[in-house]
Amino acid sequence: DQGLRLGFLGSGDGHDGHPGLAHLSPVYGWRTNRTTGARMGRGGLAAILSEDLTRESLLEALRARRCYATSGPRILVHTTLGGHPIGAVVPREGLAARLELLVVGTAPIRFLDFVYPDRVERTDAEDALRIQVTLDLPQLPDEGYLYLRVIQEDGAMAWTSPWFFE
Repeated sequence: DQGLRLGFLGSGDGHDGHPGLAHLSPVYGWRTNRTTGARMGRGGLAAILSEDLTRESLLEALRARRCYATSGPRILVHTTLGGHPIGAVVPREGLAARLELLVVGTAPIRFLDFVYPDRVERTDAEDALRIQVTLDLPQLPDEGYLYLRVIQEDGAMAWTSPWFFE
């Protein structure tokens, strides 16, 4: 909300060689999500949407904010808005506000939240493990941002980097 253009990365405090699987660690173990009551491992993951796995390509993707975070599980999120990848600065004028979305969860997906500067719009995902849909989003802000939050039935989550409007 302060005008910064940041991408989202997830990481945990564990350094035991189990990235995103800290629940395997005897040190970090399980925690209980206060909202859902679900038991989850301590950790997070960063997903980077890169053309290939070279150092240069990964760094370019991070700088372009083509990345997303999870609370640990390997949730797959691939989405574009009007053909623009997550993290993009999108000219608002003439934008076809069509969101193409693919989410593959590690548990049933409960909600998709569309997070705007002034509101959150929640959609019930009907506990599907895989969602592939194209949506029209008619009320995009003229300025600001939009990002997607995925919430699974077990309390695990993923957050896309925002699209920024100008």
